Amino acid sequence: MKEFIHSCCLRPEWAGRTALHLHGTNISVSYASLAAAVATMAGLLERSGVGRGARIAVAAAPSFEFAVAVLAASRIGAAAAPLDISLRGLSLDDALARVRPDVLIGTPALVARMGKWNARVAIICERLDHDGAPTIAGSVQRTASAVAFEIMAAPAADGGDASAVTEGSLPDDDALLIATSGSTGAPKYVRLGHRGTLFNIREHLASFGLAGPFSAVQALGTNYSYGLIASFLAPLTVGGTLVLPAHTDCRSICAAIAAEHPSVCLATPALIEYLIDACTLEQLAALGSLGKLGIGGDNCPERLRRKISQALPRVAPYVTYGATEAGPRIATLPPAEFLTRSASVGLPLAGVEIMVTDDHGRPVAPGATGYVRVRTPSRMVGYLGEAPQGDWLTISDMASLDVNGYLTIHGRAGRAAKHRGRLLDPGQIESVIGRFPGVIGSRVEVLPAGGRLRAVVHLHPSGRNNDLASRLREHCLRNLPHRLVPHEIVTVAEKSTYFFKGRSLLFSDSQPQPAE
Repeated sequence: MKEFIHSCCLRPEWAGRTALHLHGTNISVSYASLAAAVATMAGLLERSGVGRGARIAVAAAPSFEFAVAVLAASRIGAAAAPLDISLRGLSLDDALARVRPDVLIGTPALVARMGKWNARVAIICERLDHDGAPTIAGSVQRTASAVAFEIMAAPAADGGDASAVTEGSLPDDDALLIATSGSTGAPKYVRLGHRGTLFNIREHLASFGLAGPFSAVQALGTNYSYGLIASFLAPLTVGGTLVLPAHTDCRSICAAIAAEHPSVCLATPALIEYLIDACTLEQLAALGSLGKLGIGGDNCPERLRRKISQALPRVAPYVTYGATEAGPRIATLPPAEFLTRSASVGLPLAGVEIMVTDDHGRPVAPGATGYVRVRTPSRMVGYLGEAPQGDWLTISDMASLDVNGYLTIHGRAGRAAKHRGRLLDPGQIESVIGRFPGVIGSRVEVLPAGGRLRAVVHLHPSGRNNDLASRLREHCLRNLPHRLVPHEIVTVAEKSTYFFKGRSLLFSDSQPQPAE
């Protein structure tokens, strides 16, 4: 049985259109080619005993292989869980332990990194790039622990069965498992369904004035909701073209935009500012050729809005706001109000209700600050391993609504903060540091200047030694994504008693010592 996301992304009438273009290569993947590869992958999964309700972890960068894996999971009724490919060590072990995948799909190097993946089946994706007119390779090579799946970019003789279905005709089974930061310091996985995900994509596109096929460049990672749903999947649901840069760095993104002329790019404020600052005049001119720029994932202050308007005067900037648990987009601010409402993230999407409440769940007066609550058809089914909640979803943001319904975000309600455009819970880093021998506890914070991470590490009296700084850094590099490794480590050698109070550490007779 074909599921909703798969059917909406692979319609037969789109067979001749380009679905994916891999910039820097000669590979342009048609919808027919994509459908054929998805059908082959789905058949391989089914022959391996994988079907409806299974969990499929996908370890791949934004790519042809990634699209095939996610859509094949949808086709057989399984849930795709895209992994952060920068994870390693303890962080990777924790992610796999929480997802408990039945299948792991990825490139050889990434699957080899998984180590204790404990899935029933591992599928190694190897794309064969060569000239001529190749077809999808249907041969399956089995090994002791994995199945090799060779993907080629040209369509097979049979484009695959991808007939469309109508909304609501299928049960809303889990389609995606997306990681988000949790208050405990470890990420939770959000269960998102098919109908809710497609609803959110369609209303988000409508808020951008995108009703038909369009071309977009993928400047974001696909292991979190904004980069996966709003950026990667959205063009494929309307028969558009997704341009994939060789890498998600300044040079590759600008080169892809200059060569392929996509009309849309979604990015975080930090990425946009980096691109503007790092671009040559020629690259900046390429960025300026975009039609629409989506800005989300973090606060976009007035200073940066003016900088974007000056650097990219012909680009229409849309500010968006969302939460993974909401499926993910919630509100959009149109270009006409980008500067005039410089603190706002806009109005709710069609079909989405937002209110701001006090500690007791009562709506506050217009302009007053409270907690964001949202009711949307795209809300999560629930957290993985937890019971579903009610219709209204409370988001850990402090915000206000003005008399016209425009939403303004004032910051996180808890310790979670934004770092480099991504939600960061310091507890995730503290949990990893706490596993280092001799560490009593730690406190991680985002420094206002430059968004650098600072960790204060409290040590047992016997834990101090000369090479501690380098060993702590090596420990963090082994077990955390590079973006989460603290820039500054301060150690505190304890001399007397200590105790916990909530998540704060209270010590006496202690003097911090900067790590060298």
